[in-house]
Amino acid sequence: MIASRIFAAGAPSAYQPYVKLGQHSSRNEEIRSAEVRRSEHRFKTVSRGTSALELTGMYLQRVLKRCSDRRAGRDESIKRSMQGIVFVALSMLSGLAISSDFDHQHKTYAEVLENHVEWREDGTASTVDYPALKADPDNLDQYLERLSGVEKTSFDNWNKDQQLAFLINAYNAFTLKLIVDHYPVDSIKDTGSFWQNPWNKRFFTLLGEDMHLDQVEHEIIREPGTYNEPRIHFAVNCASIGCPALRTEPFTAEQLEQQLEDSTERFLRDETRNRFRDGQLEVSSIFKWYREDFERGWQGIDSLNAFFLRYANSLGLSETEKEQLRQDAVDYRFLDYDWRLNGKK
Repeated sequence: MIASRIFAAGAPSAYQPYVKLGQHSSRNEEIRSAEVRRSEHRFKTVSRGTSALELTGMYLQRVLKRCSDRRAGRDESIKRSMQGIVFVALSMLSGLAISSDFDHQHKTYAEVLENHVEWREDGTASTVDYPALKADPDNLDQYLERLSGVEKTSFDNWNKDQQLAFLINAYNAFTLKLIVDHYPVDSIKDTGSFWQNPWNKRFFTLLGEDMHLDQVEHEIIREPGTYNEPRIHFAVNCASIGCPALRTEPFTAEQLEQQLEDSTERFLRDETRNRFRDGQLEVSSIFKWYREDFERGWQGIDSLNAFFLRYANSLGLSETEKEQLRQDAVDYRFLDYDWRLNGKK
């Protein structure tokens, strides 16, 4: 939580001007030091499970109470304590602003994508200029800092489309960071180790927790009953050729439906990853790994056949092939996944 980090990161410096004042007596030093410890203890105690907004209100109330104390004008320790409290309150307000004023247009991330990602000529896949991104990571780092600054309490107050756009962008942006930090690599798998795959590495903070990529995708985005959106599998990007394209724009709440649909259609149009051949539907292993997501009732769809019928035009299916799907007379072959990096050649 932002509130939990503020005191450790910034508040102690607010007390330094008076805990180090050498001109005061030892007794006054002890009083002031005790006040610091009490304030620090109180902050850490109440901050557990308390939002930044609630903490800010609590500490500002305390400041007002101190101001009304008749001794405030002549008790130096109280005045110094008030300075520290005000610092903490202002710090929390600053942190709260990061969370509550989050840019749902994801403009900083939009610059990253616009400058370093481009569509392949047929529009079914994209490539990333990792060397250029590694040489100029400032916008990506700033955006990731903004993502990490969002509190769970603020996130919970957003609408579902804002949440899902945020989570998809976070997954994709932190994946870019993972690659950039290890580049040059031939595959995202090279960023892991013998003991740990890259999707289980806790290398970023999101919604107040130290997280890994699998946690974002499988425990939040795919959590049954939360978003129930199978098309996210064509939106989250694992930095691999076999993966659906990383878009050249961020996902936004206002455009989410259109973007998810477009990403799905683009992926299914790619005959290197999905095709009907010799009476058999050869499709990406995504449909094997996450089959249950496509059969969970989204848009009334409860089978892979029904899902592919919905996107028959994107797959380029003939009327005969569509009828075979309706009659459940089609076998599936799940293609090998290409884990090579989706880098610009």
